[in-house]
Amino acid sequence: MMSRKQLQKESRKAFDSMVELVTWSIWLERNARTFNRQEQTAMLLVEHIMEEANIWTQARYTALVPFLLSRHQSNAPLYTGRELAIV
Repeated sequence: MMSRKQLQKESRKAFDSMVELVTWSIWLERNARTFNRQEQTAMLLVEHIMEEANIWTQARYTALVPFLLSRHQSNAPLYTGRELAIV
């Protein structure tokens, strides 16, 4: 909540949407590991989340557009190998 409150109001919907998408993706990964004994690397999970975000925007869910544009414009690496550790 502290991170959300630091954002401008216009950015909060994108932030909330990304939190929901990441949470849902982690939940699905947890289920795959628990029930199907399948797992993917953290890098693959991040790629899946970004692909899913693109699909949402193509389906006219525009709340994620600011997030995707800021990522694209900054050319910042999304994942360097240290940020995520999925256990």
